[in-house]
Amino acid sequence: MPSTQELITTIIDDFHVDIGRTRVLAYLDRAQRRMFSYDCAQTVFYNTSDPEFPWPILSTTAGTLSYDLSSCTLLDSDGSTVSRTVDSRTVTIRRINKVFVDSSDWQLAGLTRKYYGGSIQPMGINPYWTSQRYANQFYEIPGIITDRNNDFGPTFTFGEDPGTHTDLYYIEMFYNAPELTAETTPMFIDADVWEEALIDGVVGYIEDWRNGESKRLDRFRNYWLKKFWNSANEGSDQKRPLKPMARPCL
Repeated sequence: MPSTQELITTIIDDFHVDIGRTRVLAYLDRAQRRMFSYDCAQTVFYNTSDPEFPWPILSTTAGTLSYDLSSCTLLDSDGSTVSRTVDSRTVTIRRINKVFVDSSDWQLAGLTRKYYGGSIQPMGINPYWTSQRYANQFYEIPGIITDRNNDFGPTFTFGEDPGTHTDLYYIEMFYNAPELTAETTPMFIDADVWEEALIDGVVGYIEDWRNGESKRLDRFRNYWLKKFWNSANEGSDQKRPLKPMARPCL
């Protein structure tokens, strides 16, 4: 698999790029971030070190409705703070998908059923995986989801006072690929499989900057991104359980 440094060298040598390695690294980071800017099971943040349930728990405080993911506390099933890392590398949370509860917990918390939204299936989980936890029903919590910007992280605002809980509200969210800050930083993508896509992205960005247009950039946007995003949801029978088509009686 080509390293970040090797791919930069290939782009410079094969395409006679003369803007400097630092600029090429920046464009490579841009292409990788664009490929990860998609909501799918492969970009969900899972706490895989938690043997009970891999979705982090949002710690809530009575009277506080809004929770900014750039600063609020996430816990595991033992009450320990969750490290926001994937493969031992720090990541940022790009977007919140939903906050949900386990049906076995909501009554114990003393909350009424009207507080919950519809039944949901957490993304990326096979419903037949285990009967210990995963056979339970999950319900989405109504709230306002605000996307991340330069001032604050993605934010979830409860529609009602969530109370003080450290073991109730699970959160499903998508992460960004770690930034490529140096040529020694490993890419967060299989460059053996997606080398052509990354090259088209980097060279396309350079051509578009220089010429105002680029067929390579068009191919990156209209072909490679869609191909990568489709592959990120392959095996959807396990990532999102299939539902039989409704057959209403006439």
